[in-house]
Amino acid sequence: MLVCLLIDYLRVEAEIHRNPSLAGRPVVIVRSFGSQRVVMDASVQAPGVEPGMPLAEALDDCSSPVLPEAIGGAAPHRRACKGGRTAA
Repeated sequence: MLVCLLIDYLRVEAEIHRNPSLAGRPVVIVRSFGSQRVVMDASVQAPGVEPGMPLAEALDDCSSPVLPEAIGGAAPHRRACKGGRTAA
């Protein structure tokens, strides 16, 4: 028997659990594939951002997202878009 379970926002919830200060903020989980960065998951506070879209497109659709790397990727970091603040 094969069971498939889809849990919405699992990666986002895991990141918020690791860093509670992200709760209620537009969190976008990204992962690098070579030189390309792709959205893995996004919180409901990041409207228009969908898994699988290129990061550049996500930055056009979302104002001031928090961008931690996917677990297992590079070290987590945060950036802002559209002239927003940048936090280290």
